[in-house]
Amino acid sequence: MKYLENSTLETLSSNLSIGAIDCILDVKLESYSCKMVQSDKKQWKAYGGSNESNNANSRQPLSPPDDFLCISPSPIGHSARMRHLSEAHSGSETDADDFVLLDSISKRTLFDLIGALNIAYPDYDFSDVKSSCFSLIPGIEVVMEAVDSKFFATVNNYTRIREELWHAIEDEIEPKDCRIYSFKPNYKDDPFSEDGCLWCLNFFFHNKGLKRLMLLSCRALSQNGAVPGVINVMIPTDRKDRRPESISDDVADLHLAKRPRHSEEFEAVMNYDGLAEQMSEGVTTGDCGYRYLEHPADVQVHAWGPDFAKALAQAVTAIYGYMTELDRVEEQFTMYYTAQANDLYGLVHAVMEEALCGFQSEPFFVGRRVVMDKLDLKNFTAEFQM
Repeated sequence: MKYLENSTLETLSSNLSIGAIDCILDVKLESYSCKMVQSDKKQWKAYGGSNESNNANSRQPLSPPDDFLCISPSPIGHSARMRHLSEAHSGSETDADDFVLLDSISKRTLFDLIGALNIAYPDYDFSDVKSSCFSLIPGIEVVMEAVDSKFFATVNNYTRIREELWHAIEDEIEPKDCRIYSFKPNYKDDPFSEDGCLWCLNFFFHNKGLKRLMLLSCRALSQNGAVPGVINVMIPTDRKDRRPESISDDVADLHLAKRPRHSEEFEAVMNYDGLAEQMSEGVTTGDCGYRYLEHPADVQVHAWGPDFAKALAQAVTAIYGYMTELDRVEEQFTMYYTAQANDLYGLVHAVMEEALCGFQSEPFFVGRRVVMDKLDLKNFTAEFQM
């Protein structure tokens, strides 16, 4: 299976995400070739597959669609229910599939759906997902109803994007010649059941003739929840409080972002109980620096540097600078810290938490200058001093 680049789909995904209203939308519109590459052949063998067509076309049970279609706010009528009868289907998966049970899927197609999920969400492992986590959707109209109902409510000016979205899907996968599947999370160890995920959509368009698979997936994430891509960092308000065992209500949402410039950028959005002042000043030293951006509701910080380590150091310094006057902080001693996590976002979280723990412990400590001694983005470890 191979990811197929499509600039139109990438632009649409970006525009839908940028237009999110009162939430964070993680939209994926991705197309894949169903032709096996060498790594797929090894995985197919481990999956229990073989080169024999009987094995690849063996049927696996699907779940009825009723539970999957609850994403649509309006009830789906009986005409959209799964018909547990044998009938012809233009998108049949094999030449012998002119008459098949609609509530089943071939082992090979299931393998492809799972493969697409693993590519789209590389931080998770869907290898053990069962066929019962999928359902066959009666037609593209049902998908359009479900998707439109969500995006009309959560995407600004979705009316302008809608026509382009469905035209792009039509051009890429020809939905009326597809079998369409929906994926229902198992609410355990997947990106759709994490804290902060408000709702999700997951549809697969499988076109046998094109030997292609398309994923339409969207997660609506809470702006304040603990979700991937948003790192919750302590912004203490009481110096007498000690460092808590877990994140409290006084948190900042730290958004990691790369900007199309020559240096790395790190964007921090600090929600400070709505009391943040509008500022535009900052500090620039050579090719490093940070600045506060004007914003009506919270404080936004941009930090940058020639590499990610220096950008992260500037982001930590910027948060210290927001809470105190760094020029008045005397450099009396140095504190050394280490941080470790399972991914990049977790590492940023850990660095910020360690850096700010001085506000929650005794003796009270304020860092004036941050130096990243070691930042391993492969093993997600960091050593730094202040």
